Amino acid sequence: MQQRQKQYQRLAIGSLLPENVLNYKNKANELQKQIESSKIGLSNEEKYAVNQYISSESYKINETLRNNIKLTDEQKRMRDNLDSALNKCNNYNGNIVRVLEIKDKELLKDFLKKNKIGKIENWKEYLSFSDKESYNKNANIKIYVNSTRAKDIRKYNETESEILYPRNSKFVTRNIVKQHGTYYILWEEIDE
Repeated sequence: MQQRQKQYQRLAIGSLLPENVLNYKNKANELQKQIESSKIGLSNEEKYAVNQYISSESYKINETLRNNIKLTDEQKRMRDNLDSALNKCNNYNGNIVRVLEIKDKELLKDFLKKNKIGKIENWKEYLSFSDKESYNKNANIKIYVNSTRAKDIRKYNETESEILYPRNSKFVTRNIVKQHGTYYILWEEIDE
């Protein structure tokens, strides 16, 4: 894989057409991601927990964690294996976005209370972000973070290009703007 990556890098440098340069750079970057993720070495239980999370189980476990509801034994096992998997995953460095669709006025009001400018919030659940903004066109909330701590699980969820914060991550709201019915929120990671 590393030899193929170097070949794509050489082709990118030697190409005259901009679209070929971009194509070869993208292929080299994809191979780099594969090389890095192959070094992670998750156990079967950890891989299963990640796959459970990226399915509909994420909604169930996050709702339980967010509301301090007692976890079932199966949920505890998933939580522990997911925590372990995330500890092994590489941190994602760069800008990411979380898009939410909260149409219920009371739920929206409660969410916005947690996002007052300058307020630090500890989020008990796992927080899914993406390096792509367009994965939910109906979102009325867009949260932006310059990540240094979120875990890169794109290998397991390429469709949504998922970047995941571990549970109990802390953020401070730096800015919030409402424009055309959508709330744009800027968070900053807080050191633990």
